Amino acid sequence: MANILYISHSGSIIGGGESQLYHLVRNLDTSRYRPIVVCPDDGVFVEKLCSEKIPTYVLPLPAWRKVRNIPFLRSAVKRLIHLVENNGIQIIHTSDLWMNYYVWKVSQRTGVRTVSHVRNLLDVKRVHKYLFDKIDSIISISNQLKQPLVQAGIPTEKIHTIYNGVDLSEFTGDIPKVNVLRRDFEPIGDLLVGIVGRIEPFKGQKEFLQATVEVLKVRQDVTFFLIGASHAELGQGAYLEEIQHFIHEHDIAKYIVFTGFRTDMPDVMASLDILVSASAGTVMIEAMAAGIPVVATNIASASEVIADGITGILVPHSDIHAMAEAILRLLDDPNMRRQMGQTGRKRAEEQFSHARNVQLTQAVYDSLLHRNQVF
Repeated sequence: MANILYISHSGSIIGGGESQLYHLVRNLDTSRYRPIVVCPDDGVFVEKLCSEKIPTYVLPLPAWRKVRNIPFLRSAVKRLIHLVENNGIQIIHTSDLWMNYYVWKVSQRTGVRTVSHVRNLLDVKRVHKYLFDKIDSIISISNQLKQPLVQAGIPTEKIHTIYNGVDLSEFTGDIPKVNVLRRDFEPIGDLLVGIVGRIEPFKGQKEFLQATVEVLKVRQDVTFFLIGASHAELGQGAYLEEIQHFIHEHDIAKYIVFTGFRTDMPDVMASLDILVSASAGTVMIEAMAAGIPVVATNIASASEVIADGITGILVPHSDIHAMAEAILRLLDDPNMRRQMGQTGRKRAEEQFSHARNVQLTQAVYDSLLHRNQVF
């Protein structure tokens, strides 16, 4: 059995990366692999891992690119090395580029093989800045995200494209017995459109609201949901204040609902009529698994997940008018929404299941373990 150490970017929140890591360690073939997880802080993600009896440690891992943290890096690396040596770790896998420094330093001292995930689009300079040239195997969640790595000189045989997956059993693809958004928020419109993710600039809630203004010029029977924790909840509320000011300035508050963090995402997703994504990510797959059509900005993995015109509509990046037009097109055509939802569910089953994701990831581990035996 191979012992694998996973380093999470967070233990206090559950974003897309944390969710993918959770499902990976939970579904590994335990006759072949033993997962251990390290989180840099405590909180809901640590609690979730522990509830599944997955060995989990909370070790402070300061952001290594900040000058003020330099005095603390050596002790953080020593703590990880101690954990690796005491547990007979053979592979160390970070689910996010932010932890690449720690993976590399531990590998230097212990000889363990290393894996790092690429979940966001990089430029060529950042490939080397985040030490991907020091990593043994790299998992990219799309072919588009793979390209800067190749352009930066990373050998293609080190890069594996493995799409994110979802637990299809949690998403039925049927109309929910209870529309949880209608249950929890009243009064709301006849049609429900949502964007999912922590409220931060990268997720694109501002662009979503700009498109909302255009949609509301045409029809007012729609409620728009911002689904996810705000930075105010995390102690950083500047962006939330910005979008709240936008809502007030355009007098659209009665059409907007902030849900906050939700733990029932399969039910929430199934309660929508349309999902909008301005930042790609797993939410597109979750919507497809729930039988919901997607309007997505054509960035990162979006074009590889969404079949344009078949399971959803792709729009150019930062094109607010195109986003609004796509939303209106789906609002006006219930047959299109239904057909895209059904096709999306089938596509999710074929290409984006957790089972497929885990199987391909384990193949990466097997390759590294075999390399260890050879050399």
